[in-house]
Amino acid sequence: MNNSCSGEVCSLPIGFLPYNSSALISWPTFTAATSASELLSFRADMAIERVLYIEEDAIASQTVLQILNAQGFATSIAPTLAHARELLRKDHFDLLLAETALADGSLESFLDELQLHPGATPLVVVLHDSDSAEAASACLSLGAFDALLSSFSAEQFVRVLRKADQALHLMRLGQFLSFHPTVERGPVLLGSSPAAEELRRAVRQVAHSQASVLVHGPRGAGQEQIAAALRAQTFKVAAPFVRFDCAAPANGEAGLAHETSGLRSALLCARGGALLLENVTLLSSADQTLLLQAIKTSHVACGKRLLPLEARIIATSQADLGERTRAGEFREDLFHALNILPVRAASLRERQEDLPALIEYFRALYSRRFSLPNLSINAASLALLRNYEWHGNLRELEVVLERAVLLSGASEVIEPNHLWLGASTASAGSTEASNGSVEKLETVDELERRHILRVMDHCQGSRTRAAAVLGISIRTLRNKLKEYRSETIPEQIAA
Repeated sequence: MNNSCSGEVCSLPIGFLPYNSSALISWPTFTAATSASELLSFRADMAIERVLYIEEDAIASQTVLQILNAQGFATSIAPTLAHARELLRKDHFDLLLAETALADGSLESFLDELQLHPGATPLVVVLHDSDSAEAASACLSLGAFDALLSSFSAEQFVRVLRKADQALHLMRLGQFLSFHPTVERGPVLLGSSPAAEELRRAVRQVAHSQASVLVHGPRGAGQEQIAAALRAQTFKVAAPFVRFDCAAPANGEAGLAHETSGLRSALLCARGGALLLENVTLLSSADQTLLLQAIKTSHVACGKRLLPLEARIIATSQADLGERTRAGEFREDLFHALNILPVRAASLRERQEDLPALIEYFRALYSRRFSLPNLSINAASLALLRNYEWHGNLRELEVVLERAVLLSGASEVIEPNHLWLGASTASAGSTEASNGSVEKLETVDELERRHILRVMDHCQGSRTRAAAVLGISIRTLRNKLKEYRSETIPEQIAA
């Protein structure tokens, strides 16, 4: 084979193009000049592995097959829709290329078929000529990822492949999150109190609906665990469960395209499953508009494309969203769209009867996690735990017991000094000092700050270890410490 290019036309497969040359590729699907180095380098870090191309023209199909195979893609050719269906039944494909005009059926109908299996469908790129732009647009509205003119250039082809690869990464991230160990129902549904009974009834009532759910209640009451319980009763195990923190600053994270926001990416990741919107009261005004439009139309706008939403929205709030709405801080129409099925998480003060079961749950959980199977809690510690005013609710109880298990070490018994519960906040009655005055109770923010600083001291300043003990990311811990420094609060721990 002559491995050189001369003149304006190069007849070599892409894989054999001279590395730093520029050539005009003369195959039917390539019509524009492009750098060979770009074509050779784009494949290295792609997540797309298998491609299915539906094309009845044998010559055209072999040309595209040669191009894709030269870049390392495992490519199959289907001359008809019937053959494509057979291949899809037998194997998994990441990307599907298809013309709008097919010999044995409509691509639009075929896309409708694919929507019945959202967890296993490939990304679809529609190839069309100038006369079939309307049909291509219809395919995009039915869930196709992108469209290209049949005479696409190599540069356009590479661009679409990169976008498709980014989308595939996001979808796989959603699938990963559905198995992530932090996504668990937890103990929030445990107990025999009227509040626990009402919560279980509410979860059963709304679990099998696809309507939006708003889980609200005081801070730390287990809203995320309730959302996970809803997801577990609604979807199959493999269905995506994507968590989006509305408190995180808006950013231009890599998504399906430059115009794709973090929320839009999350909506697409959650396809076929559920999207958990944590701290929805803090959603930016732009994202409020985007979310409302997605809920109203059941589609997500992505540039000029409309992709099916196909995700249940579960929002959590630690503030009174109705009050925020009346104050003009949250869109009223979005509030009503999210509040179709409200579920309330009760405070621990409303669940006093549940404390023994919840204490035992966390003791057993962290005893197993830290390989202390014989660990017990003595009577004095139990009394302190039952009389303490849990302003931080379920989350505070979990943190206290996790720390107590760690501090107990080889003693095999959790003593009162392992709990780090201040005497001034142990009970309502203990707030009265001996001189008759009433000591000031800590706010939840103050309690959180004191606990984080104590854990940092216990971990000898190691942020990695402290973040693991606290159950938060290193980035979150770093931001908390930066916030404390900005308030001129020292990072040392009080004795």
